[in-house]
Amino acid sequence: MNQIVLPFAFAALAIGLFFSYTQPAYEALQAFQEQESRVSDVLMDARQLSQTVDQLQRKRASILKDDWDRIYSILPDNIDVVGSIIHFDNLARRSGIQLRSFSFPQVGHDSSDAEGVSSAVFTLDCIGTYDQFKSFLRSLETSAQLADITSLRIDVAPDVKTEEGAVRTGPSAQVYTVSITTYWMP
Repeated sequence: MNQIVLPFAFAALAIGLFFSYTQPAYEALQAFQEQESRVSDVLMDARQLSQTVDQLQRKRASILKDDWDRIYSILPDNIDVVGSIIHFDNLARRSGIQLRSFSFPQVGHDSSDAEGVSSAVFTLDCIGTYDQFKSFLRSLETSAQLADITSLRIDVAPDVKTEEGAVRTGPSAQVYTVSITTYWMP
């Protein structure tokens, strides 16, 4: 009888041992293997990111100082309010338009850009003819300083005395109120 019952007892013991120890240990081993696979993928991504950073640093180091100066003239690392106003005034003078007034910028952070580009809004009041204003806009467009015109208002100019003493009247002279946004990398 022991010969018949003993194999069934060992089979039952083996099945019980399988379900109580071997299967949970096997499931834990599978979980560790999956975690190891994820960690391995993260490490591979980290190595690729490190290689990309090294490549970008080598590229950055290869840029000449003159090229960096041109980059900073387009997108400087700080805002120069006085320099920007002088720049806009020079553009206006070259175009023959008179810069009547300006407002200091409202400095803000452009939240739409993940790179952290900040912006400043200048508002300029100019007096001149339409052709002079077009010339000013062309000069602004080809300027090295990155700028966007965010609003424009055109009014008929009242009689205005210019620096030369001449008086402009009539529909040929307008007052242009322009809001210009400039950018920089803080």
